[in-house]
Amino acid sequence: MADPIYTPVDPNQQYQAPQPQQYQAPQAQYQAPQQYYQPQQVQSVNKKPLIAMILGIISLIAWFIPIFGYATSIPAIILGVQGRQDPAGKGKATAGMVMGIIGLVLSLINSVLGVILALQNGTLGIVLF
Repeated sequence: MADPIYTPVDPNQQYQAPQPQQYQAPQAQYQAPQQYYQPQQVQSVNKKPLIAMILGIISLIAWFIPIFGYATSIPAIILGVQGRQDPAGKGKATAGMVMGIIGLVLSLINSVLGVILALQNGTLGIVLF
């Protein structure tokens, strides 16, 4: 019984090397793509509603010192009004505007009460050195 892996070679037979094939270049020519890549446009995020809301929250705390209350509530109101034009940030802008108005009213009341108390005590004068 013959081994299937081993096949005897006839010693009289001459070895013939395989014939090399000629290289053939591809037939199709390179063509430029029909449509070029268009980058997607990034939607710009309107930051005014978020800033209005942050300033509105700060103004609810800052009314204790009226200078800081005015400095945070007035920009909160302005940015809230401007931010309401963007439908995506309308809720944040409205919240910031409302909190800014509340902070402004509280700052005004604190200022008026501070002036009234200072007039009653006679300590309104400012001394400059």
